[in-house]
Amino acid sequence: MTTSEVPLLEHVTGARQELTVVLPVRLLRVPNWPEGPFPFELGNRRTDAQTRSTYFAPASARALYGAPGRPRRWHLPLDVKHDGLHLLGMELLRAATAGNPEHALAVLHLSVERPLLAILRALAGRRPNLVDAPLTGPFDPAGLLAGIADVRDPTRRSP
Repeated sequence: MTTSEVPLLEHVTGARQELTVVLPVRLLRVPNWPEGPFPFELGNRRTDAQTRSTYFAPASARALYGAPGRPRRWHLPLDVKHDGLHLLGMELLRAATAGNPEHALAVLHLSVERPLLAILRALAGRRPNLVDAPLTGPFDPAGLLAGIADVRDPTRRSP
């Protein structure tokens, strides 16, 4: 095979493409979502907070998943499809510090059914073409997290 026969990455779609986007946010309120990380299932195996906590030292597990009565993470299963992207769900992880008690991370879990390179370039700010912008329309984090977290300026404190 010559190099002229190899497709450019801009046109390649993988067999299974999963994408996780992590954004800093300012938590406005605790969401009314199930507690714990986004559960994933593969066959008869399920990963949830209890299973994942065994992967880490107890202090690390508490930082990632919280403790009874002190949740740090919430998830919301979704099923939104648009333009070759499928939003499977979202998570919010409280990452508060003494200096920034409202700091959190929003996590979007997506399946990608189109070439991935243009999406990665757009997320990295390397593609000014709005056609390739993945976090717009039904995937706009400001709309998805309205009233729960502020994604426009995560460092701005509430009045």
